[in-house]
Amino acid sequence: MQKAGKQALFMHCLPASRNVEVYDEVIDSEQSIAFEQAENRLTAQMGLLVYYLYPQIDKSSNAVKDYYRGKVEAFMEHQDRSWKQRYSYNNDYAEKNNK
Repeated sequence: MQKAGKQALFMHCLPASRNVEVYDEVIDSEQSIAFEQAENRLTAQMGLLVYYLYPQIDKSSNAVKDYYRGKVEAFMEHQDRSWKQRYSYNNDYAEKNNK
């Protein structure tokens, strides 16, 4: 990354095998936007699910609507929690290993 210059950014679709696919120094550097990229991808995926699933719910009975609305909301909450756990782990890892 030093040879690429300060304007270069490191991106990765994650998960990444540290020191196999990418060195710790690169993924933990100021030039890495891998975690932001993954967060944006997750948000886009959840948005697509809602976009395509909710119209189908509107065509159904109230019982079916409630069932699937609950499923979608539970899925979105789970994804949000798991992303926060992964992001927190990676930040903790970076802080611990940059000392």
